Amino acid sequence: MLLMGDPELDPERAVERLRQTTADHNARPGQLFQLSLSIGVSALPAGRSVTLEELIDAADEGMYEDKRGKRESRSVWSI
Repeated sequence: MLLMGDPELDPERAVERLRQTTADHNARPGQLFQLSLSIGVSALPAGRSVTLEELIDAADEGMYEDKRGKRESRSVWSI
């Protein structure tokens, strides 16, 4: 997921919306399968310069930690 350009775009809120949409799907009666998500988001502070690969690596790290269930409620990683 790429959120850029608008300072009003909140990564935490975007992640929560994805999780809620998944939960809503799973709560519907008669579903043949349940969906699950593992999400990692990296944030680039203003004035900091990094490569796209570094941003992706940071998001991947967050996703794998989410997948392993080691994170509490943190879904955004700063690099």
